Amino acid sequence: MSVRANVIWYAVPGLLERGAALLLLPIYTRVLSPAEMGTAMVVLALAGLGGLVVAPGIETVYLRWARQRQDAHPGHPSDLGTVAIVHLGLVTLGLGLLVAFAEPLAALLLPGIPAWPFYYLMVGTVVLSSLAAPLRAEWRARHQAGKVACLQLIQTGVLVTAILAALLGARWGAVGIPVGYFAAALALSPLYLAKMAQALRSGWDRRELKRVLPLASVGLPRSMYGYLFFSLARVLLHRFSGPEQVGIYAAGYQIGAVVMMSAISLNKEWQPLVLTFAGGRVPERSTLQRLWTHSLCLFLMFGCVMAVFSQELVRWVVGNQYLASAAIVPWVVLLGVLWVPYSFLVGLSLTLGRARDLAAETLWSAAVFIGANLILIPRFGALGAAWAGVLATAIGCLFLFSRSWNSFRVDRPLIIWASVFGGAMVFGSLMGGAIISQVIGVSLLGLLGYEVSRYWRFLGTLRPI
Repeated sequence: MSVRANVIWYAVPGLLERGAALLLLPIYTRVLSPAEMGTAMVVLALAGLGGLVVAPGIETVYLRWARQRQDAHPGHPSDLGTVAIVHLGLVTLGLGLLVAFAEPLAALLLPGIPAWPFYYLMVGTVVLSSLAAPLRAEWRARHQAGKVACLQLIQTGVLVTAILAALLGARWGAVGIPVGYFAAALALSPLYLAKMAQALRSGWDRRELKRVLPLASVGLPRSMYGYLFFSLARVLLHRFSGPEQVGIYAAGYQIGAVVMMSAISLNKEWQPLVLTFAGGRVPERSTLQRLWTHSLCLFLMFGCVMAVFSQELVRWVVGNQYLASAAIVPWVVLLGVLWVPYSFLVGLSLTLGRARDLAAETLWSAAVFIGANLILIPRFGALGAAWAGVLATAIGCLFLFSRSWNSFRVDRPLIIWASVFGGAMVFGSLMGGAIISQVIGVSLLGLLGYEVSRYWRFLGTLRPI
């Protein structure tokens, strides 16, 4: 399948999923109070903790080994079985820890929220979601984006249906949202279990454990990074500022995160492409640089449009009760734009086996993120949480970019679009909602269309292996 076809298959379900989230957001904000919505979002954020304990980063391990079997020097036939055994061992250990320490963990991270059913719904969702790793990794390694997309579309459909039934039909309030996520993970679990059984039947090789375990160990800091930036801010907001601030933060985050979720969707194809162009016998550095430049230019332009229209989007989507979230949206957009270079740098470091640098970056970024949140949240609330995320991600990008193995460079087009994006950030924050901002926003939409066209033509020149 061509790169362009893969990108469509990855992007469309991701955009539909984000669109579904935005369509659900007005229902959340009209059915739930900010405190109730904040409660649900803290519980969903706590699911990130499961990523630290239940098979952290295991999909990256599967992807590496699935890709290896297609290279000129394939691994042993039992490679996948070895990874599956490590995976199930981590799942069993993580599930045992989360259940054994359920009450103290719930009291520490969910103060004022009962462990049943909230905490246990989170644990079940994390465990079931982890089982999807071998199936998703195999399809991604083979560039079978259509299958990944269908899986995601089915899961999104179940998620939306279950949440609507719980909120509007059963009137379960805040618990209806985590119930929907659990139902979506449960619906596809038979498919995941069948693939896991197939992997286990292939057998295992003790010698392969020496190769699997070091890469698996990178998963913990990577998952810790993801947990911090997507989840910990909400937990700390709940503790220091109350569930209302979590609700305000979540509303603004859902809108601004359209940029980040789009980048995450495309990264499903970027990561195998980086592995192909940087990890082959003859690395294709020029192609990799072009992919980096075109992708960053596209998202800088996308960020410009989102930043300028941020206040209008808040009014249209969430209503007057959540207008305070408008100040958060531009910063979440900036965080999403930063996520693009960060994704490329992480993919390159994993391809080149630079696990030590990646672990060091994760620890530094995590320390900055935690410290900034502890300083900024008590004083600035939700806005402080957004600032902390931007600061830590920027530092992480600079750290990885400065490494000697980094082959990416910032050229003139990137400098120009970064300057335009900076101006759009300032303008959207100060003049958002004015007529002139709408005129500028329409002009930026035209430029975004031009960048999308350029990116599409460029993708047509790529040939995945």
